[in-house]
Amino acid sequence: MSVQVDSEQADGVDADGVDAGSMDAEVSSPGASSPGTPAPRPARTRAAATWPLETRARFLEALAELGQVRAAARAVGVSPQSAYRLRRKSPAFARAWQDAMDQALDALEETLLDRAMNGVEKPVYYGGKSCGSVRQYSDALAMFLLRARRPETYGRSAGVETVSSSGSSSGPPAAPAPAPALAPSTAPSVPVPDPVMLIEARLKALARGELPPETAGG
Repeated sequence: MSVQVDSEQADGVDADGVDAGSMDAEVSSPGASSPGTPAPRPARTRAAATWPLETRARFLEALAELGQVRAAARAVGVSPQSAYRLRRKSPAFARAWQDAMDQALDALEETLLDRAMNGVEKPVYYGGKSCGSVRQYSDALAMFLLRARRPETYGRSAGVETVSSSGSSSGPPAAPAPAPALAPSTAPSVPVPDPVMLIEARLKALARGELPPETAGG
């Protein structure tokens, strides 16, 4: 992938117009300081906050191909921290960075779309040996892409509104009305005798001689 570097970065000049190899201030010699006074720290150079034009172009190309800052920095031989620092200081580099990430995301989207439509070949093993392959499809991936590309049709909120026969939207369907509560019955309840208790009562009556045997058996 080719990434265009902004013209304002040509000749090694950063977006703020300072040459990449220049220094902000001259470093004073330690002997010039008065006795007992700590020596001044060396001034930070602009070269520590900028990259050569070739390094920027290589990093942006790697970022567009890999889509990961750490991987792109590793491929060029720079630190991710210096990449983020340069992006904060150079608006032109920040714009080129975003363009590179857009290219990487476009490539990822095409790869996922190909997997959703054509599936993925996976090997099949039996008894520890390869005996062929099977093509698998991911419905979850396909639905994810459909929701992203056509949210008005496949989004989670799609289908909530209903359209009447006249074409006007009537909103979500109304919930059915709850069934009316049954009025409590005013008729007195009749207790149902327990069969076990009836049998025990008949046996006790039979033991007391109050019932003849044929009545107890009936």
